[in-house]
Amino acid sequence: MERHSGVAKCFPARQVVLDNGETNTRKWGDAMLKTKFTETFGIDYPIVQGGMQWVGYAELVAAVANAGGLGFITALTQPTPEDLSREIAKCRDLTDKPFGVNLTILPSLNPPPYVEYR
Repeated sequence: MERHSGVAKCFPARQVVLDNGETNTRKWGDAMLKTKFTETFGIDYPIVQGGMQWVGYAELVAAVANAGGLGFITALTQPTPEDLSREIAKCRDLTDKPFGVNLTILPSLNPPPYVEYR
């Protein structure tokens, strides 16, 4: 058995002894952290991939979601509301896990047509 400081590392069917003397058996893929955040959003790890313009597309968001985190599509990366709808549908095809859509509501020189996104 291995000893680790406070937290059991995630290895295939490996038994770990924690500092407090408790024994914990973990299998590969077991969620290591359970928090109010992970329980609220139905994810495995408290990791969020925030909205990033020109990067937050369905492929990245679905990869984060499938890995156990919470990914966000960036709405402003999509030129029209229809494109955003298609990107959301694409993400739904790539994952059955939770994900979000980042909507920027800050003022801008060239404001997006927010009314059209309803």
